Amino acid sequence: MTPKDIEMLWQKLADKLNACGDGPTRDIDGWKKVFTEWKSQVRKKARESKPLNELENHVLTATGKIVVEGIATASDKLLQAYIETTDSQKEGLGEVAAGLNAIAKEKIKTRTTQEQYGVYLSFLGKYQYKPDIPEDEFSKMCCLLNTCTGPTHDAQQWKQVFKEWTSKIKITARNIYTHRLRTGGAMLTNNVLTDLENKLLYLINIIVIISMQIPELGLTKSTKPNCKTSLLATKKIKHLKGINKRNRNLKVYRTALAVYAKSAPDIHKLFKSCVDVLSACERLLNLLIAK
Repeated sequence: MTPKDIEMLWQKLADKLNACGDGPTRDIDGWKKVFTEWKSQVRKKARESKPLNELENHVLTATGKIVVEGIATASDKLLQAYIETTDSQKEGLGEVAAGLNAIAKEKIKTRTTQEQYGVYLSFLGKYQYKPDIPEDEFSKMCCLLNTCTGPTHDAQQWKQVFKEWTSKIKITARNIYTHRLRTGGAMLTNNVLTDLENKLLYLINIIVIISMQIPELGLTKSTKPNCKTSLLATKKIKHLKGINKRNRNLKVYRTALAVYAKSAPDIHKLFKSCVDVLSACERLLNLLIAK
C-alpha cells in the first residue's frame, strides 16, 4: 500500500469513529495518538501480568506479542530514546533556569544594603562639618560595614561606592527639582527620594542645584512655574514609566540570551534528536499499518 492509500484508510476510520454515538470526535492525528497510547497501556498491563479484557487481548494479538514476551523491538528502542531525549531536554531547560537564578542571586549579593548605607550616614553625621571622614575613623567604619549583611570591600572600594551613591542622589534631586519647575510643582511618581537619601542630602549640605535652592532640603523658596500643571505632567510620567519598563524587560532579555548562548549547542542537539526520534516513530507506525 502506498502512503496515500494508508492515509485514505485512516480518513475512513476517523469518519466512522466520529460518527459513533456520543463519543468524542477527533482528526486523524488525534485518533492515531489515542490508539498509540492505548496500545502502550495494553502492552504494559501484559508485561505486568495483569488481567486483560477481550478488546485488550484482541489489540495484543493484532499488534504482536513479541514486545510482551521480552524481546526488544524497534518501537521500544525508539520510545526509550524519546523518553531519554525528553528528560535531557528538561534537564537542559532546568540548567538555563538555574543559571538565571544564579545571576540574580549574585547581583543581589553585590548590592549595598540599606543597613550599610545607614552605617555610612551615621559616621558622616559625626563629621558633618569636616571635609571628609578621618582616615582612622573611615577604617573603623569599613570594618563595621563588612560585618553587616551585604557585600564586603576594602576602604578604597567603599569610598568609590559612596561616591557613586552621592553622585546618583544629587542627580535624582536635580531631576526632581527641574521637573517641578517645568510642571508647576508636580511630583515624579517613579523617582522619589527615600529617607536615607534625604538624610544624605541634608548631611552633605547640597543646597544649590542649577544655581537655585531645592525644596528637598527644607528650603522652600517660592519659584514661579514655567507652565501650568496640566496634561503635560501626566504624559511625562507615563512616558518615563514606559521607558523604565522597556529597560527592565531589555535587561531580563539580555540576561536570558547570555545564558541561552552558553547552552545553545546542547539544546540544538536535543532538538535534532527529538526530530529524528519522531520521524522514526512515524515510519514505524506506517509499517505497522501496512501489515
